[in-house]
Amino acid sequence: MISFTSKQRYYFCSFSMDMRKDIDTISEVVRSQMGLDPFLDENVFIFMSKTLRTMKILYNANINILIANMTNEKH
Repeated sequence: MISFTSKQRYYFCSFSMDMRKDIDTISEVVRSQMGLDPFLDENVFIFMSKTLRTMKILYNANINILIANMTNEKH
């Protein structure tokens, strides 16, 4: 379960992300392109697809690294 608090730092990626990328590749994007450590503290990294319909969230919950994938689909 992901819980968001005011103690966390939230980073929104300013460029679109290929939603096929896995957790290791997204962690490397955080390091190389954002200049941040994805495993430090309880930072939350938010990535959007080019169409803005899919979002991935990279979240360090103490020892476990979680990635949540959310999609906004039309019915």
